[in-house]
Parts: sequence; structure tokens; C-alpha cells
Amino acid sequence: PAGAAAIADAGLSAAVALGEQVAIYHSALFLGRRVLTNNPHRREPTFACHADLPSFGDDYRRRLADNFDFIYLPLSWKQIEPKEKELNWTRMDNWVEWAVQRRLPIWSGPLVSFDERFMPDWLFLWAHDFEALRDLIYEHISQAVRRYRGYINTWTATSGIAADNCFNLTFDQIIEMTRMSATRAKQDDPKARTVIEITWPWG
Repeated sequence: PAGAAAIADAGLSAAVALGEQVAIYHSALFLGRRVLTNNPHRREPTFACHADLPSFGDDYRRRLADNFDFIYLPLSWKQIEPKEKELNWTRMDNWVEWAVQRRLPIWSGPLVSFDERFMPDWLFLWAHDFEALRDLIYEHISQAVRRYRGYINTWTATSGIAADNCFNLTFDQIIEMTRMSATRAKQDDPKARTVIEITWPWG
């Protein structure tokens, strides 16, 4: 009956509104407790911001430090090594130093992404030689992780390499690349957390 349907709709609406109020109350309560610890070494990071590395302005960085618990520093191999063996870590070094001075935990990566925006152009010369490609990626991971060992709290080892498969690797090669990347990062910095990022998990 129409009357019963109206009552049911009203009940559902009230339940949704009440659920939102409870969620807001509990988030304010528990997040407030974390903020009140005032100990950057004990406080569990809650909110992060993806930093825009070309932005060095004091106001931009102040807003990051004032409003977020940790920052994500994107690591673009294409920007760091646009030409083989010619590395430029200046921009990344600057951001890491700034975050460490302010005791902001750092999450960085991806160490390996097959998105063409992240891969240096010269790497495609080895697109049909999996062993050579794997060794170059292995070297890149070690260079990055060892350089910032003790400063980066979390590494994204791989990101979406099955979805952005610009090298047309086989399934077994992707699994091998993922395993190798995560293992290499963990071996070079055992104290840092290592994350594998999956995009399009359902195809």
C-alpha cells in the first residue's frame, strides 16, 4: 500500500541521515584524539596530499605542512633520467629534505609504472629484450631506494603495470616484474613499507 511505502521511505531516509551523523561524530572524535597526541613519531598518519613537485613556493608548502599528516612525492623516472645514465635528483632531494625537516612522513613512488608518462623514452629501445629491461628497472629501483633509505616511510613498488602494459609483456613477465620490484625495494630498505598498486582489478 502507498501508506506503508511512504513510511518505509521515511524510515530509510532517517536511517541514512542518522548513519551520517554517527560517522561524522566518530570521525571527529577519533581523528581529534590522534591530533592531540602531538607526537609525529607516534601519531599514525591519516590524511595525505599528492605534492606537485615543481611547486616550491613557501605558501604552498606551508599549506601542506599545516593541513596534512604525510605527503606523497611522485617519483617519475622520466623526469629523473630523461637520458640514460644522466640522472637529476635535485627536485626530489629538495622535497625530501623539506619533509624530513618538518617531520612529515613520506610516501613515494611508483618505482615502476608502465604508463608512458613515467617511463623514459630511451627505455623503449629495450622493449623486445625482457632480460635487459628487467635489469635496467632493477638498477633504477636500487638507485632510488638506496638514495632515500631511512627517509621514505612507504614505497609504491609498482603501479598498474598490468593495465598500462606499454611493453606488451606476458602475464608471467608482469608477475616476475612485480615480484622483483617489491623484493628489491624491501631488500634495499627493510624498514620501509612496500606497496603494490593495482588499477583495473576486474579487467
